Amino acid sequence: THAHLRKKKQSSGARAARSIDKTSFPFPEGGRERESMAAAAGRTCVVVGGGIAGATISRDLARRGVKVILLEKGPQLCSGATWHAAGLVTRFAGSPKLKKVHVRALELMEELHDEYNVGLHLTGSLRLIEKGDEDRYMEAQHHYEMAKLYDIKGLETEWVSASDVAKMHPLVDTKDIDCALYTPRDGDVDPTSLTTTIANLGKSYGAQYRLNSTVTDIEKTDGGFRVSLENGDPLECDLLVNAAGLWSNLVASMLKQNVPAYVIEHQYVITDEIPELKQLKNRVPVLRDLAGSSYIRQETTGLLIGPYEPETHVHTEWKHGPPLKWDFQLFDESIGRIEDCLAHAMELLPCMEKTGIQNVTNGPTIWTGDSLARVGGTPIPGYYEFNSLTYGIAQSLALSEYLTGIMLDGEQPFDAANDFFPGRYGTWTNDEYVVEKIKDTYARNNSPSFPYESRSAGRDLLPKNGLYNSLEKSGAVFGMGNGGVESPLYFNTKASEEEKNSAGGLQFKGHQWAPIVQEEVSKVMDGVGISYAAFSKFRLKSDSDKITREFLNKIGTNKAPIKFGTVKLTYCTTPSGKVASEFSMCKNHDVDDGEYYLVGSRDYASFDEWWLQTQAEGSGVSVTNISDDVEILHIAGPESKKLLTSLSDDITDLGFLKMKSVDLFGIPTNVFRVSFTGIMGYELHVKASHAKQLYENILTSEASQEHNLSHFGSFALNSFRIEVGFKFRADLDYVHYSEAGIEFFTKNKEFLGKNDEVSPTKTSKIFEVGAEEEYKWSIPSDCPVMVKDSEEVVGYTTSAAVGARSGKTYAMGFLNKGASSDNLIVSAYGKLWPVTLVDGAPAPVTGRDG
Repeated sequence: THAHLRKKKQSSGARAARSIDKTSFPFPEGGRERESMAAAAGRTCVVVGGGIAGATISRDLARRGVKVILLEKGPQLCSGATWHAAGLVTRFAGSPKLKKVHVRALELMEELHDEYNVGLHLTGSLRLIEKGDEDRYMEAQHHYEMAKLYDIKGLETEWVSASDVAKMHPLVDTKDIDCALYTPRDGDVDPTSLTTTIANLGKSYGAQYRLNSTVTDIEKTDGGFRVSLENGDPLECDLLVNAAGLWSNLVASMLKQNVPAYVIEHQYVITDEIPELKQLKNRVPVLRDLAGSSYIRQETTGLLIGPYEPETHVHTEWKHGPPLKWDFQLFDESIGRIEDCLAHAMELLPCMEKTGIQNVTNGPTIWTGDSLARVGGTPIPGYYEFNSLTYGIAQSLALSEYLTGIMLDGEQPFDAANDFFPGRYGTWTNDEYVVEKIKDTYARNNSPSFPYESRSAGRDLLPKNGLYNSLEKSGAVFGMGNGGVESPLYFNTKASEEEKNSAGGLQFKGHQWAPIVQEEVSKVMDGVGISYAAFSKFRLKSDSDKITREFLNKIGTNKAPIKFGTVKLTYCTTPSGKVASEFSMCKNHDVDDGEYYLVGSRDYASFDEWWLQTQAEGSGVSVTNISDDVEILHIAGPESKKLLTSLSDDITDLGFLKMKSVDLFGIPTNVFRVSFTGIMGYELHVKASHAKQLYENILTSEASQEHNLSHFGSFALNSFRIEVGFKFRADLDYVHYSEAGIEFFTKNKEFLGKNDEVSPTKTSKIFEVGAEEEYKWSIPSDCPVMVKDSEEVVGYTTSAAVGARSGKTYAMGFLNKGASSDNLIVSAYGKLWPVTLVDGAPAPVTGRDG
């Protein structure tokens, strides 16, 4: 057993208040609540689908005063995927967004169970770490540390030893077990009891539930939607929620929308009675058999084993879901596909060897390529997605609260747009890619997730433009974000296929690319480098500059530029003042044409497009996402000005935060004097069709040879920006603008959500972390910052990197208001490193000079 392993006092099970505010899921309060209720009272919503998702959102909307009609095509609720679900519920999650959802969902479920008995068994769960599996152990360390930020006080995640596992679950053979993560009050619930209880509550709030109501068509009208039924008169509504689960793509297709998800087969087996289990006084904890890729829970006096098999079957022939008459049906069992998983379960639980299998359930469920739900708005105003819930039983209660906030309050209670926004798989996605991603994600459901890993599945099925091919020839090792864009992480002309396929690497420490990134940084610092900048781009247009400018001033914290060629940074906030988006903004033309150009985060492009369009309704401003139409090349380094001015004299007098339209090699290019590195640099914005030509012309020019132009990727960019205090989107963390460290950019007297009377609870900080060499690049986001002596959590990280100039590790993050800055540590991968608060930024921004 590892020396630091220690058993905490067993939780009493009593629910308690949370210790920090990163977990808050508040309904609107006070005046905003009354305003929201009044607005909701006159609205009508049709919810399509009667599973756990449909029942939950119907209840939550009706509770807020919306007139709700739920349509279920089957003769009963739960007739699709809900009824046969294994019913697991957990507070555990490997990512911070899912952790928030799972903790909140179980909190709500316990409240329901206390009052109505929904068949909830709170046994706790054990996430088993086998001996010798160092990667799994390090990953579990991070999960344990991250949980300190989100666990409810009194229900903290615990490290337990192999002997503790044996005491908690006497049937487990622990000879190969090193330790485990124990999550208290996890367990399972009866999906049908839960759904029907929620539906009955919805009825008590006025929601209507109509069974045998098959939707045949949906028409967008001026006032909302007309929903046609196989039997009965059409329904008129102003809000529409697609909670159709297995049939969600069919419903979406009626509005010419696409759900990039497919029905797959998921199997679990239930054993006969196990005498050893029957003799136990209490139910045993749920097991997460990571090595065997299965969950194992008690089912009466037997066991239920649910494997994530290496080759699940994706029903590509069911683009729009199963046949409409598929109610309470299952697939034929295919136990041969899960034999290896079951064999490992028998090694873990030898009592299974003497027990037969009572039945095999092979049921349909629907998966997206990343296994995450689709929850949020769509390009069609008033139409919302609440489907593809891979873990619907465990997540629906919290995600329904999340969606209700979007629909009625104009903001979600916390930001998970990068995880759940329905449009994250944009127009770049094709069916073949989705299928490969589903297969890979499902098969690797229990594989370790490494911090810089960018999985390659399906990427060879996506179209590649000419610029990609040119960058690849230059040695780019690509990673891929949510925006569907593959951008260079670093450049290595000697990279093997294995290195390219694993991109950022399969390590938690000692990253093999770190020396390469340091060399890229050094070459840029000494001369000039070129890279690809994967940003989103938007064109805003109205009848006049004044109209567009007033719109930007209304939604953003900073005043929109008046003059042509001036660049400004602005942040967009929610009605309650939380930072939701950030953009650079510029007026591109020297005429009063009402057109402005915005640049933002590519990972959030689809969400930002929806958000901007939602805010622009009725303003006279149109919003167009032109991210695929424009590419950006990034030139940075002290020699960057000399390089570019040798290519065009027109750039000589271009000042900081200014833009100029010039011809480079005969190619119209908007040159911006900005650089996310913080050193001297430029961005070259060019039509996508000309990007390859411009890149190759620059690369082969005499000026590039003279100035020894080198390449750098996003890892090197991270190294530069962290040291000058430039924030990623993640560093804003959806906090109130008064907490985000953006005071300089809040120049507008009035903007959406402005309320200077809000008292900040935390402040934006930069931490210097004293990590040893092999861990310098290994500080993840959502690591707790603690007081050393008491281990009291007083802050957290949001991103980190090794500084370009100093070689020290810096982390962006937040510190609780009033917390001492002395004697702090950060906890990551079982290590405790000293933390020093940096006054300002570690290095000055030099890019404005010259």
